[in-house]
Amino acid sequence: MKTPINGNDLMALGYAEGAVLGTALKINRDRNGFTREQMMEHYANVLATPEHYTGDKVFSKLAIALIKKANEKPEDFIALNPTPDSFSAYGLDHIEDGAINQMKVAMQLPVTVAGALMPDAHQGYGLPIGGVLATNNAVIPYGVGVDIGCRMALSVYDIAEDFYYANQDKFKRELVAHSKFGAGHGFQGQYKSDHAVME
Repeated sequence: MKTPINGNDLMALGYAEGAVLGTALKINRDRNGFTREQMMEHYANVLATPEHYTGDKVFSKLAIALIKKANEKPEDFIALNPTPDSFSAYGLDHIEDGAINQMKVAMQLPVTVAGALMPDAHQGYGLPIGGVLATNNAVIPYGVGVDIGCRMALSVYDIAEDFYYANQDKFKRELVAHSKFGAGHGFQGQYKSDHAVME
């Protein structure tokens, strides 16, 4: 199994959060026969000298995106509102600071109408994963980034509280047997019950 390269690895090389980082991560999905170390070396080289990679079969899109980003002018940007609008947050005590800060920036967008953070919110590459943003007459295609299928669900059952506590072990057993966690449902079988989310 190939060792993954994630956004933090690329940011450690000097890549900034945003669309360029997403482009870099998409290239890594196939690896194109390169090892992790070779990919990291290429990523560093493309970042340092993107003009040398504009004709490269694998890295040209990334090189062009880096050059385009470097040539952006201040007038190409829409100014953020000076202060973020307020937003709802559920389970705020358990949400990392990076996700909260990303949501604050999203709430400064001039097209933002409302926003919220769900209990599973964590830092993404644009809007936090688990963040909800309502906009006025605007679509933000890169709002979340590359966590396709990352979600949570809440099930509400019409049972009495005392019945739940009397049968808590049965409910936990059913949740463990029928819940899947991780990329590609990575935590399965005997390992699921050891996952921290089940505590």
